[in-house]
Amino acid sequence: MAAFHHDVIDKKAEEYLADAFDRIIAPYVNANKYVFENYLAYVVVSSKFLNEAEDFSAAYTGFAGEFLTMLVFAAGLFHANESISHDEMIIAIYLFHRKISHNASLRKQLSEVFTDNLLSVLLCALGDIN
Repeated sequence: MAAFHHDVIDKKAEEYLADAFDRIIAPYVNANKYVFENYLAYVVVSSKFLNEAEDFSAAYTGFAGEFLTMLVFAAGLFHANESISHDEMIIAIYLFHRKISHNASLRKQLSEVFTDNLLSVLLCALGDIN
């Protein structure tokens, strides 16, 4: 995680994130269709994202943005891998949530960014995810 953090600061992560996302994250999510549903169920049960939203549409958009951001984070952590395992994805989700789930301000910013740009951002960022 520290190496990825330094790569982001040094602007090196930009060189490998898109490749890592398409190479390891898209195949993982495509092969494990339940990941999105399980993640959604976890977020609904464990967080206040629905209760804090002005409307459910904005809440769901914020969730989708959070999910996508988590996948990009996983791609950054494991960019050197040829594939990502279930254990590695669990590690990425855990580390991501240690910082995001309990940071209301950051979650609000994610929600606002993705609500404003949802369609274009998701189409570009999801790449090869079916």
